Amino acid sequence: MSAATDLAVNQEPLDRAECLSLLAQASFGRLLLSVDCLPAAQPVFIALVDDEILALLGPGPEREAAERGDVVALQVDGTEIDGHAAWSVRVTGEAAIVLLTRSLRQRLSTTKLSSALSEASTLLRLPLDVVAGERTRWTSQ
Repeated sequence: MSAATDLAVNQEPLDRAECLSLLAQASFGRLLLSVDCLPAAQPVFIALVDDEILALLGPGPEREAAERGDVVALQVDGTEIDGHAAWSVRVTGEAAIVLLTRSLRQRLSTTKLSSALSEASTLLRLPLDVVAGERTRWTSQ
């Protein structure tokens, strides 16, 4: 019997508080959107600020989706210290463009995202209305 068949995979849902805690630690994710009617996943730098996710945008399909107010999802993944568990958190909602004001720059000053910002930066805002996550654990049988 191979090692792969000796493992059991268990998935457990994460509650909202745990999802938000994991999102608060993240600085990178994938923005899931439709590009020419096909699914796409674009890497973005992110920050959790108050009750929303902010993602730094360049020109391209992510910005166009935010300008249109498309429904998008953001996914952030990670692994546990023991190496036998992974987690995934998704935020789904209507994207919007946010202008980088002095107040917003101040709110972002304690995040990793702040070092990537310039006066010309464009941000996508994604509200935390729909948040879901799960932890997947691999154990020996």
